[in-house]
Amino acid sequence: MTTAAVEEYDVILSVGDTTFLDYRSIKVKREGYGPTGNGGNGLILHSALAIEPEQGQTLGLLWQKLWNREHKPKPPQDETPQQKKQRQASARKAARQKPFSEKESYKWFDNRDPFPVYAVYATEINCLEGETPLSWMLLTTEVIEDVNMASTIQLEVLKAKVSQKIPSLFTVAWAVEAVAYLGGYLEHRRKTPIGIQVQERGWLKLHDLCEGWQLARNT
Repeated sequence: MTTAAVEEYDVILSVGDTTFLDYRSIKVKREGYGPTGNGGNGLILHSALAIEPEQGQTLGLLWQKLWNREHKPKPPQDETPQQKKQRQASARKAARQKPFSEKESYKWFDNRDPFPVYAVYATEINCLEGETPLSWMLLTTEVIEDVNMASTIQLEVLKAKVSQKIPSLFTVAWAVEAVAYLGGYLEHRRKTPIGIQVQERGWLKLHDLCEGWQLARNT
């Protein structure tokens, strides 16, 4: 029924999320299952819903997949806090370097038609000594071939478009506020928190401005 429903629309959002089925208190189900986080034991269910973007209405369930994780080896009993941080950092690095086909997120797509994506990695610099740097990865279908394409265009557009003072050191806080201004954040209401709606409007406008910037450069 969902397939028939989505055929009536030009654009449909496929919104996915993961559910953890925790059976930690059911002893007979402990065998053959795996960790789910926070000491849980059970299965992992990933679902994708079809959403109509204009009204935000759910049209139905597009896809589901069920699996379980493998149990990890137990850490050494005499492990120090510093050794634990180093082990966890090494594990995160190894996980990032895995081929996509070996990552857990591949299970969300392994029965879908393949499509090219670009991975953008960001890692915190000048991290406090003894702390683990923050890092994240963005997967996008937008063409990102180098670091300049990943950051320079958006930054240059923000600098050219917003009226606020350009800082000597660019921060995430400045970028968030600059995007909010694009979305209609008012100068006289600076003491009020920036809402998600004005942030979304600003982000969509920034996307359009960057697209125009790229088109102008290519003509």
